[in-house]
Amino acid sequence: MVILAVLLVLHILVDLMRWQMIPVYLVVLFSLIGEYLNKTLQRNWLRAVVFSTGIVGVMLSALLCSVLPIFKLPPTSGAHTIGTELIDLAYGSEYREAKVWYPIHHQEDKVARYHPHPGRSLKGIMGMPGFVLSHLKIVKSNAYTVSQPSSDTTKYPLILYSHGAMSTLIDNTALLEDIASHGYVVVAMDHDFSFEQYGIDPEAAATIQVGAQTKLIDDLIQYVVPRQVKDCVTTLAQLIKHGDLPIDTTNIGLIGHSLGGTTALAASTQVSNASVAINLDGPVDTSLVHLLDTPLLYVSSFSPNLPDAELIKRDVPPAFYRGVKQYELEGVKRLFSSQSQDRSWVRFKGAGHLDLSDLPFIVPLLASKRYNKRSGHSNRADVIVDFLDIHTKDKPIPERKAHLSIEWLY
Repeated sequence: MVILAVLLVLHILVDLMRWQMIPVYLVVLFSLIGEYLNKTLQRNWLRAVVFSTGIVGVMLSALLCSVLPIFKLPPTSGAHTIGTELIDLAYGSEYREAKVWYPIHHQEDKVARYHPHPGRSLKGIMGMPGFVLSHLKIVKSNAYTVSQPSSDTTKYPLILYSHGAMSTLIDNTALLEDIASHGYVVVAMDHDFSFEQYGIDPEAAATIQVGAQTKLIDDLIQYVVPRQVKDCVTTLAQLIKHGDLPIDTTNIGLIGHSLGGTTALAASTQVSNASVAINLDGPVDTSLVHLLDTPLLYVSSFSPNLPDAELIKRDVPPAFYRGVKQYELEGVKRLFSSQSQDRSWVRFKGAGHLDLSDLPFIVPLLASKRYNKRSGHSNRADVIVDFLDIHTKDKPIPERKAHLSIEWLY
């Protein structure tokens, strides 16, 4: 029992406490109490009960830790060491948090965690209560917590990230860290999204009917995107006013996932210094297609040859999936209906919509079976960084990456 107690203390000191281990903590506590009572009562049945409870508790914790693990992010591929910090930005009368990553040249000792208070900031992501993701404060990132202002006088292009609906500003941390490591200041903003504030029924997002989903997409584009575009413009104004970040405000890239990708394209029509816009698998506002003149990259997950059996395993009716995706892609096809050397469309074979974010690392069950989330992340980061380098740093156009998981559609 002494050894068991010592191991528990070491776990708490080294690995830190996490809610998935609560069954094991209770097992240790019950074991200590049971051992004490057994010495007093000397009952064999009591020892059997404690032992059986212990087995169940350990198995339950093992299951929880596999479903919601303490994961390791893929390493960054750029030459720069990066720092990160949280800043508060004003949106009218309210303040919201934004997360910033940027190159640093002074040594920092403290490795930043995925997020310091995920239980609060991630409440509601994918419909989950905040405590479910509270363990993310233990996960280490590839960045360092900045303890002193940067003395670097170099200015870097600014990349502004817009998250998707029912998501969060840190839902693409692995990608944003990688971009920053190549010499960019990356800022992820908080849209403070909720269906209710736009008068949209949350149940519509879970309705498995093509008509209901296409209407939801139209409603999101009509009511939500303009507000989020305003967030982008306000964020840029706040960052310029902030003044402490090494930002080249004349050279701005916009990137987003899902509805955030829709927002990035729409915002590029209102940001005068936008050099590039990247949409990660989001629908396209067809009413803006004729206004888009910024170089743009569309990253798609839709696989027209995705087997019905795989869709059924994900509890997604094949006809529903293809109907909704085809509707979304009609807008994408309009983007590429006119010839332009500044537009590219790449599809990652086998990827699902969530594979273009960190969700498969956070919840491995959400990863697509036919898509390697680590090599897929690396390939995706390469494609995106190359596109950014071409249009924000005037680097020569590299040969397109030849890989089995990548298909260039345009």
